[in-house]
Amino acid sequence: MYARHGFLPATRGQMLRLWRFLNLPALAQFQYDHPMALFESRPGAGAREHVLRWHDPGGEDELAVTITGPSCQFDGDQVGPAVSAVRLRSGPVGISAALEGPSATETGERYPVRLVLANEGTETLTGGFRIGLNPGFSFGSDHPGGERFSLDVGATLERTLTIEREPSFSPDLMRICPYWSVPVTVDFLLVDHTFWLNTQVPIEKDVEARRGD
Repeated sequence: MYARHGFLPATRGQMLRLWRFLNLPALAQFQYDHPMALFESRPGAGAREHVLRWHDPGGEDELAVTITGPSCQFDGDQVGPAVSAVRLRSGPVGISAALEGPSATETGERYPVRLVLANEGTETLTGGFRIGLNPGFSFGSDHPGGERFSLDVGATLERTLTIEREPSFSPDLMRICPYWSVPVTVDFLLVDHTFWLNTQVPIEKDVEARRGD
Protein backbone atom coordinates (compact mmCIF):
# COMPACT_ATOMS: atom_id res chain seq x y z
CA MET A 1 0.00 0.00 0.00
CA TYR A 2 2.78 2.45 0.91
CA ALA A 3 4.75 1.62 -2.24
CA ARG A 4 1.75 2.44 -4.43
CA HIS A 5 1.71 5.93 -2.92
CA GLY A 6 5.41 6.55 -3.57
CA PHE A 7 6.88 5.66 -0.17
CA LEU A 8 10.31 4.00 0.00
CA PRO A 9 12.01 2.08 2.82
CA ALA A 10 14.77 4.07 4.49
CA THR A 11 16.29 3.99 7.97
CA ARG A 12 15.53 1.33 10.51
CA GLY A 13 15.89 2.03 14.23
CA GLN A 14 13.26 1.19 16.79
CA MET A 15 10.91 1.20 13.81
CA LEU A 16 11.13 1.29 10.02
CA ARG A 17 10.88 4.71 8.42
CA LEU A 18 9.15 4.96 5.05
CA TRP A 19 10.32 8.04 3.16
CA ARG A 20 8.49 10.02 0.49
CA PHE A 21 9.91 13.14 -1.16
CA LEU A 22 7.21 15.71 -1.81
CA ASN A 23 9.58 17.96 -3.73
CA LEU A 24 13.01 16.74 -4.85
CA PRO A 25 13.48 17.99 -8.43
CA ALA A 26 16.70 16.01 -8.98
CA LEU A 27 14.83 12.75 -8.31
CA ALA A 28 11.93 13.65 -10.63
CA GLN A 29 14.39 14.58 -13.39
CA PHE A 30 16.45 11.41 -12.91
CA GLN A 31 13.39 9.17 -13.05
CA TYR A 32 12.19 11.01 -16.16
CA ASP A 33 15.57 10.52 -17.87
CA HIS A 34 15.87 6.93 -16.61
CA PRO A 35 12.37 5.37 -16.55
CA MET A 36 13.82 1.88 -15.89
CA ALA A 37 15.96 3.01 -12.94
CA LEU A 38 16.26 0.49 -10.10
CA PHE A 39 16.00 1.44 -6.43
CA GLU A 40 17.95 0.19 -3.45
CA SER A 41 18.27 1.22 0.18
CA ARG A 42 21.27 0.53 2.41
CA PRO A 43 22.88 1.77 5.64
CA GLY A 44 25.40 4.58 5.23
CA ALA A 45 28.89 4.91 6.64
CA GLY A 46 27.92 7.04 9.63
CA ALA A 47 25.71 6.45 12.63
CA ARG A 48 21.99 6.82 11.86
CA GLU A 49 22.81 7.31 8.19
CA HIS A 50 21.03 5.69 5.26
CA VAL A 51 21.42 5.93 1.50
CA LEU A 52 18.57 5.81 -1.03
CA ARG A 53 19.96 5.04 -4.48
CA TRP A 54 18.46 4.93 -7.97
CA HIS A 55 20.64 3.60 -10.80
CA ASP A 56 20.36 2.89 -14.50
CA PRO A 57 20.64 -0.89 -15.03
CA GLY A 58 22.17 -0.34 -18.46
CA GLY A 59 24.84 2.20 -17.54
CA GLU A 60 26.65 4.07 -14.78
CA ASP A 61 24.13 6.86 -14.18
CA GLU A 62 22.88 7.06 -10.61
CA LEU A 63 21.30 9.27 -7.98
CA ALA A 64 22.15 8.67 -4.31
CA VAL A 65 20.48 10.59 -1.49
CA THR A 66 21.92 10.33 2.03
CA ILE A 67 19.54 10.67 4.97
CA THR A 68 20.87 11.24 8.47
CA GLY A 69 19.03 11.23 11.76
CA PRO A 70 16.88 8.94 13.88
CA SER A 71 14.05 6.80 12.56
CA CYS A 72 11.64 8.44 15.01
CA GLN A 73 11.68 11.13 17.69
CA PHE A 74 12.38 8.55 20.43
CA ASP A 75 15.25 6.87 18.57
CA GLY A 76 18.10 9.33 18.93
CA ASP A 77 19.30 12.56 20.45
CA GLN A 78 16.19 14.63 19.61
CA VAL A 79 17.80 16.09 16.46
CA GLY A 80 15.51 15.73 13.46
CA PRO A 81 16.29 13.87 10.21
CA ALA A 82 18.00 15.59 7.31
CA VAL A 83 19.00 15.07 3.67
CA SER A 84 22.72 15.62 4.16
CA ALA A 85 24.22 14.61 0.79
CA VAL A 86 23.37 14.07 -2.88
CA ARG A 87 25.46 12.32 -5.51
CA LEU A 88 24.32 12.51 -9.14
CA ARG A 89 25.66 10.94 -12.34
CA SER A 90 23.61 11.60 -15.46
CA GLY A 91 25.34 11.77 -18.83
CA PRO A 92 28.07 14.44 -18.68
CA VAL A 93 26.78 15.74 -15.34
CA GLY A 94 28.54 14.59 -12.20
CA ILE A 95 27.71 16.27 -8.90
CA SER A 96 28.65 15.45 -5.32
CA ALA A 97 27.23 17.75 -2.64
CA ALA A 98 27.20 17.52 1.15
CA LEU A 99 26.03 19.74 4.00
CA GLU A 100 27.55 19.21 7.43
CA GLY A 101 25.87 20.81 10.41
CA PRO A 102 26.64 20.99 14.12
CA SER A 103 26.51 17.86 16.24
CA ALA A 104 23.89 17.35 18.91
CA THR A 105 26.41 18.47 21.55
CA GLU A 106 27.11 21.81 19.81
CA THR A 107 24.35 23.90 21.36
CA GLY A 108 24.55 27.56 22.19
CA GLU A 109 24.23 30.76 20.20
CA ARG A 110 26.54 30.06 17.21
CA TYR A 111 26.57 26.99 14.97
CA PRO A 112 29.04 25.97 12.23
CA VAL A 113 27.68 24.77 8.87
CA ARG A 114 29.97 23.43 6.14
CA LEU A 115 28.98 23.10 2.49
CA VAL A 116 30.95 21.08 -0.10
CA LEU A 117 30.10 20.85 -3.81
CA ALA A 118 32.32 18.96 -6.28
CA ASN A 119 32.13 18.78 -10.08
CA GLU A 120 32.79 15.15 -10.97
CA GLY A 121 31.35 15.34 -14.48
CA THR A 122 32.89 16.07 -17.86
CA GLU A 123 31.56 19.62 -18.33
CA THR A 124 31.83 22.91 -16.45
CA LEU A 125 29.19 23.14 -13.72
CA THR A 126 27.46 26.51 -13.47
CA GLY A 127 24.69 27.67 -11.19
CA GLY A 128 24.17 29.00 -7.71
CA PHE A 129 22.98 28.19 -4.23
CA ARG A 130 21.02 29.94 -1.51
CA ILE A 131 20.64 29.10 2.16
CA GLY A 132 17.31 29.31 3.92
CA LEU A 133 17.10 30.05 7.66
CA ASN A 134 14.18 29.94 10.03
CA PRO A 135 13.02 33.19 11.68
CA GLY A 136 15.16 33.84 14.72
CA PHE A 137 18.41 32.86 12.99
CA SER A 138 20.90 34.87 10.93
CA PHE A 139 24.35 34.56 9.38
CA GLY A 140 27.15 35.30 11.80
CA SER A 141 29.77 35.28 9.04
CA ASP A 142 30.48 37.65 6.17
CA HIS A 143 28.81 35.31 3.67
CA PRO A 144 25.48 36.64 2.35
CA GLY A 145 23.89 33.19 2.34
CA GLY A 146 24.05 32.57 -1.39
CA GLU A 147 26.27 32.91 -4.44
CA ARG A 148 26.73 31.99 -8.06
CA PHE A 149 29.53 29.70 -9.15
CA SER A 150 31.25 28.15 -12.14
CA LEU A 151 33.16 24.96 -11.35
CA ASP A 152 35.62 23.46 -13.80
CA VAL A 153 35.83 19.69 -14.16
CA GLY A 154 37.37 18.27 -11.00
CA ALA A 155 36.98 21.51 -9.02
CA THR A 156 35.43 21.75 -5.55
CA LEU A 157 33.55 24.56 -3.83
CA GLU A 158 33.80 24.65 -0.01
CA ARG A 159 32.12 27.14 2.30
CA THR A 160 32.05 27.23 6.09
CA LEU A 161 29.40 29.51 7.54
CA THR A 162 28.33 30.46 11.02
CA ILE A 163 24.65 30.49 11.92
CA GLU A 164 23.65 32.67 14.88
CA ARG A 165 20.60 32.34 17.04
CA GLU A 166 19.09 35.76 17.57
CA PRO A 167 18.09 36.95 21.07
CA SER A 168 14.47 37.10 19.92
CA PHE A 169 14.37 33.31 19.43
CA SER A 170 13.03 31.55 22.51
CA PRO A 171 13.82 27.83 23.07
CA ASP A 172 10.36 27.56 24.64
CA LEU A 173 9.02 27.51 21.08
CA MET A 174 10.58 24.07 20.65
CA ARG A 175 8.22 22.57 23.20
CA ILE A 176 5.57 22.12 20.48
CA CYS A 177 8.01 20.47 18.02
CA PRO A 178 8.74 16.72 17.79
CA TYR A 179 12.50 17.40 17.70
CA TRP A 180 14.64 19.95 19.50
CA SER A 181 16.29 21.17 16.31
CA VAL A 182 15.72 23.75 13.59
CA PRO A 183 16.40 23.03 9.88
CA VAL A 184 18.87 24.89 7.69
CA THR A 185 18.24 24.31 3.97
CA VAL A 186 20.46 24.89 0.93
CA ASP A 187 18.86 25.09 -2.53
CA PHE A 188 21.14 24.38 -5.51
CA LEU A 189 19.96 26.02 -8.72
CA LEU A 190 21.83 24.54 -11.68
CA VAL A 191 21.24 24.73 -15.42
CA ASP A 192 19.70 21.26 -15.82
CA HIS A 193 19.45 19.88 -12.30
CA THR A 194 18.01 21.39 -9.14
CA PHE A 195 18.14 19.86 -5.68
CA TRP A 196 18.31 20.78 -2.01
CA LEU A 197 20.10 19.64 1.14
CA ASN A 198 19.34 20.35 4.75
CA THR A 199 20.86 19.96 8.19
CA GLN A 200 19.59 20.52 11.71
CA VAL A 201 20.67 23.08 14.30
CA PRO A 202 20.25 21.50 17.76
CA ILE A 203 18.62 23.75 20.36
CA GLU A 204 19.63 23.32 23.98
CA LYS A 205 16.72 22.00 25.99
CA ASP A 206 15.38 24.12 28.80
CA VAL A 207 15.13 21.41 31.44
CA GLU A 208 13.23 23.60 33.88
CA ALA A 209 10.67 24.52 31.23
CA ARG A 210 10.07 20.89 30.29
CA ARG A 211 9.98 19.52 33.82
CA GLY A 212 6.25 20.13 34.15
CA ASP A 213 5.36 18.63 30.73
